[in-house]
Amino acid sequence: MLKRTRIFLISLLLLSLLTVSTNIAKAWPERPITIVCFAAAGGGTDLVNRTLAGVMQEYLKVPINVVNMTGAGGAEAVNYVWQQKHDGYTWLGHSEGILLMPLNNAFQYTTKVWESFILGGSPELFSVRSDSPYKSMAEVLEAAKTKEIKIGASIPGAIHHMKLMYLVKVTGLKLKYIPYPGSYSSNVACLSREVDAVMTSLQEQSEFLKAGKLRALATIEKNALDVPVIGKIPSIVEFVPQFKKIPEIKQFLGFSVPYDVPADVITKIRSAFIYALRTETVKNFVDKNYLILYGLYGTRAKSFIQTLESIFAWLAWEAGIVKESPEKFDIPKPAF
Repeated sequence: MLKRTRIFLISLLLLSLLTVSTNIAKAWPERPITIVCFAAAGGGTDLVNRTLAGVMQEYLKVPINVVNMTGAGGAEAVNYVWQQKHDGYTWLGHSEGILLMPLNNAFQYTTKVWESFILGGSPELFSVRSDSPYKSMAEVLEAAKTKEIKIGASIPGAIHHMKLMYLVKVTGLKLKYIPYPGSYSSNVACLSREVDAVMTSLQEQSEFLKAGKLRALATIEKNALDVPVIGKIPSIVEFVPQFKKIPEIKQFLGFSVPYDVPADVITKIRSAFIYALRTETVKNFVDKNYLILYGLYGTRAKSFIQTLESIFAWLAWEAGIVKESPEKFDIPKPAF
């Protein structure tokens, strides 16, 4: 009899805990949400998260505040968010800059510990100044067979550097990387003849292209572009067919929450994200900022990010710009 009573009381306690947990999930959110953005205010990552926050808070009926935490190259924000309670009230605003953090001992886990929501990214352009002797991407690639072509791109490990490394790995050509603190300084270096060409995003080059100061020779994506005012830009695939057969490296901007946030809470975040994707506010933001809309969440977002993580990790390891081997984190080696 005593044993049955104990079993009954334990069952009652478990049912009570389950009911409390379910009620918490149903009540979420009851207070403001914070997006901790690992990039500076005014940049692409920051603007994407502020735009999403403004629309998603309409759906969730609580304020969503964006704060910027840029210390340690964004690693401070990543670790801060991870250390908070995994209850759905603290999100991490980030870009592809998160991918190499474990390999540099800046964060202990790979992207597998995040549930991600990706709005999109701006396509990469290979451009020259308007008076450059190179009139097409074909001319650049031909010249690079016999002489060194200097390419300006932002800091080692950033998206533009990784795309350039990918291009060099696929073609084997003499494209020399010249690092700059950011995309704006990379663009200016090209204009001032410090480098022969520049690799930055369409968003970052748009004003220079519209002013006729830069000329885009190719987009380092699988698809060509036709941009209002700027015109048609061919795909790198037209000049390097191998690019059609390998995974793309794409910029991505969005936010993530820890994977073990309650499932019901993640479902609500997902619903708010889908709502945001359908609004005119987000659609206009994407168009105005020359972004390509991905709208990824769930398994599609995980697959997308982990594929990029694999490419970034092994390119960076082979180039000697990270401290730890991808093998230490069980990151599979891609077939370049």
